[in-house]
Amino acid sequence: MSDWDRRSVLATGAALSVGSGMGSIAAGRDDSEESATESLPDPSLEPNPDQDEDWASFAGDASHSRSVDAGTEFDADALAAAWSVGSTGPIAVADDTVYTSTADGVAAFDAADGTLVWENTTVDASDPAVVGETVYVTGDEVVALDTSDGSVRWESEFDTDALLGSPTVAYGAVYVGVDGTLYALEADDGSVRWRKESITAPPDPEADEEAEYEFTSYTAAANGVVYALSWGGAVAFEPETGAEVWLAPIPYLGTAAKNTQVRATASTVAVGNSEAERVLVNAQTGDDDILVASESVDWALDDEIYVTGTDHQLEVGAYEHEYYWQVESNANAGHAAIYGETVYVYFTDTDPEGEDAPPYNAALVALNKYDGTEQWVLSNDDVPVGHVRAISDGTIYVDRSGELVALREGAGDEDGNGGGGEDGSDEDGSNEDGDQGDGDSADGGNDGNKGADEGDDATEGSDGTGGGNASDNGGSDGGSNGNGNANDSAENGTSNETDGSAEDDTVPGFTTGAGIVGGALGLEWVRRQADSNADDAAE
Repeated sequence: MSDWDRRSVLATGAALSVGSGMGSIAAGRDDSEESATESLPDPSLEPNPDQDEDWASFAGDASHSRSVDAGTEFDADALAAAWSVGSTGPIAVADDTVYTSTADGVAAFDAADGTLVWENTTVDASDPAVVGETVYVTGDEVVALDTSDGSVRWESEFDTDALLGSPTVAYGAVYVGVDGTLYALEADDGSVRWRKESITAPPDPEADEEAEYEFTSYTAAANGVVYALSWGGAVAFEPETGAEVWLAPIPYLGTAAKNTQVRATASTVAVGNSEAERVLVNAQTGDDDILVASESVDWALDDEIYVTGTDHQLEVGAYEHEYYWQVESNANAGHAAIYGETVYVYFTDTDPEGEDAPPYNAALVALNKYDGTEQWVLSNDDVPVGHVRAISDGTIYVDRSGELVALREGAGDEDGNGGGGEDGSDEDGSNEDGDQGDGDSADGGNDGNKGADEGDDATEGSDGTGGGNASDNGGSDGGSNGNGNANDSAENGTSNETDGSAEDDTVPGFTTGAGIVGGALGLEWVRRQADSNADDAAE
């Protein structure tokens, strides 16, 4: 029996009224399908009830909401870079291990110090999701890897050359869209639990009759159901049988919708509509759709707010319109994450000038989610910061020009120099420059700027055929692995290109991990460190 108790859907006594949305359930279901869906959706039914991790999947958890219900916050004054490794895609964190794609394959790193646990160079895939002792990734196929050594447990065999969407692992299955078809694969062996090639939906304004609509590539799981997007609208399915729970027609879906990740909470489901809009629907009924302007390459939501953005501002709103706030920006402020009552977001380097300069530039910012009150700001002059990849176990993981950097309280000593260990320093904590660390950490930290922010972004691929636009330094945000696997964000993209680093540069205070430490970043770190040492000597 899997973590998901398949009988729990029938046994639950918390029957919820699902409103008028149930009226759109497809006719002709038998009694067993009716009984399996009559009490759904149910927020008490967790996708992976035995899992206790903040960010076990590439976008938080199986809901892909990029939000964590947390009771703690971070002290910016104490945050420092603990370690850095090469990473070309999103990450998952589970059992003190970080899973990600690299330039060579899929790898696992020790969350404490960034040392390499294993790397499978035969698998070209991304978007990790960890459940139990298996990490699931997608590319040309769904691949299930053993979390202990990276060996392949099973691999799907789809009869298509189309690339898959990101995996949703929940209720004992892996849900994924490919080439217009929605699949539910058994998590333990990859066999097909069910598949749906299309959904029957009401007519759009230009049609007279109902039609069959294929699926887009992405799904999410919450409330005992699986949420998907078809060209006829958003759909909620019972996970064991694939029986339809509700259908929410969404007219005028643009082609960009096929590359947009579905996100869900107990109250809300967010789906793509076009390159400039997202649609929010009631997670229980599929009703009460809200159209939100959004050009953000990535966004987040919880049961109270949604966080999105355009090329001009970061926007946060409440579903009941009780409050709304925004922050002006000259660049897309995407990749937000909600952690407790705080929104964490990175504002890119826009080289602002004059009175119209935005309030933040090349900075990681913590904002109160209810009113936008600034909690703190970390700039690249303080620590290497970038778009948020994950927040888990007291660590903020950010993407810094193709490197995954772990920001942690107390990671460095008072001078910002890393401790000793496997980062190229001597056993006593001295690095090659003779700086003495405190030796408490094998990876240490530093307060140096890892380099200019140029090239840490790549924009959203608009049609899934070309990937993100490569930036000057080959940043991996929204990047493509060269075969067209461009999704709506770096969270859904992979890249086989490094950031133009030198082959043997090592930055003191950082583990080399997969061997990608940017030459420009290293030189900048050395320059700043030399300036700092000169200032100390002058004093």
